[in-house]
Amino acid sequence: MKLTAPRATLYAAFIAALASLGIEIWRTYGTGSPPQQSQTLNVSISGGALPAKTEPPLTAKSAGPLPAPSPAAESASPSASTRQVGIRSRRTGTSSELFRAKDPQAASGSLPDSAASPPVTNPSPPVTNLKEETWGLDAHDLSLLAVQDISVKAHLTERRLEIRKAAEQGNPTAQFLLGVSYQFGFGTSVDIGTALVWYGAAADKGFGRAQHAIGYLTETSLGLPQNYSEAFIWYKKAADQGLAISQFSLGLLSEKGLGVSADFSSARSWYDKAASQGYAPAESAIGRLSLTGGGGRQDFTEAMQRFIKAEDLGGDSLAEVGIGTMYAQGLGVAKDSFQAREWFERGAKKGNPTAQVRLGGVV
Repeated sequence: MKLTAPRATLYAAFIAALASLGIEIWRTYGTGSPPQQSQTLNVSISGGALPAKTEPPLTAKSAGPLPAPSPAAESASPSASTRQVGIRSRRTGTSSELFRAKDPQAASGSLPDSAASPPVTNPSPPVTNLKEETWGLDAHDLSLLAVQDISVKAHLTERRLEIRKAAEQGNPTAQFLLGVSYQFGFGTSVDIGTALVWYGAAADKGFGRAQHAIGYLTETSLGLPQNYSEAFIWYKKAADQGLAISQFSLGLLSEKGLGVSADFSSARSWYDKAASQGYAPAESAIGRLSLTGGGGRQDFTEAMQRFIKAEDLGGDSLAEVGIGTMYAQGLGVAKDSFQAREWFERGAKKGNPTAQVRLGGVV
């Protein structure tokens, strides 16, 4: 087709405009840098490192497990989810050792206990009702056992996270056990203040062993000012529920006149109540009163019987000291240095200082 001069001029101008537009497109998308908006989109999808300001600093509050993304979000951008977890692992480390090292902070509430252990590949069957779980402890255990024995029976160290969860749900047994863990450092660092918090929570629900624990800490000035009168009150709360260990403690305070006026009759009454439940230290205490004539009633025969009964209940170093003393001095029995040494040795092996001293005096 033959073009006239005006049409040729217009056609040439149109061709030049197209060429200019093509050069601009090539410069922008061929060898030039993508627009800033496209660059941001590309980083988000590819999972590359984001600027620090896009992720808030990791704090104790955000140290827990990341929430699972919604199905829609996960299907829309799986790489974004992977990127977020990757950033988290770089900040917290590749294992849970960081959280274990900071367990004292977890005890004070700054880190959740859920972060203290790595995921368990084959976890034990979960407890279905944590609010009613007792961890194998019955009234007899709580009445008689030492806290070390209680912790072993309840598997306190191994099940501490489960116990903490139950404590947070208001389970008084768990609250007491968590107090024990903090008082003695079972599975965590020793923290008497936190122990008192959990003991107090259980004691408010009338849990006798927690009430006894508060009484003990008050008597011994561990975490609280020493106050024998207050200790007596707390022991009495637990003793009225039948706890033998608390009845025994009331007997000691009454015998020594700590927090109350000295009263051997009252002391003997509390010892009798504890002994009737099979509490060995109470049997030893009665034997000691009978041996020394505390309260004006000296009876060597009863003393030996009580000491032997305490031994039959599992062995008690106070009873061993008592028997050794009777043989060493010939009180109600024939004097026998060999027997005395044997009984003092038993008590000394259990760490009784009186037994250790008297063992060295036997000739």
